[in-house]
Amino acid sequence: MESSLEKLDQQERKYTTELDVALEQYAELQQRSADMDTIELNTARHAIRPDKEYETLQRLQATYGKKFNSGMLAQSRIDVAEILDEVTELISILRKLQQLQGQQNRQIHEKERSQER
Repeated sequence: MESSLEKLDQQERKYTTELDVALEQYAELQQRSADMDTIELNTARHAIRPDKEYETLQRLQATYGKKFNSGMLAQSRIDVAEILDEVTELISILRKLQQLQGQQNRQIHEKERSQER
């Protein structure tokens, strides 16, 4: 019985130490995230997002095939924006800007192709 109690005490000390270390790491990460520049964070998000959204779109289309619903993807974008505390209007504006840039790039490539012929 005493050996069992001693073993439990050792485990408690071990896990208490691990918990303390984890709490210290958590506090350090919170401090680092508080120090991170909001503009830098948003810039990084917007740089990463198009590739990740395209990757997600490809996976969804492959998974659902003909039953794929683009409305589900649009709702998911809104949900992610809410989770990240982003303003959904800003996202729609950014999306429109990206679409316009894509259209402009296609027009430039089309002009270049027609001039080559």
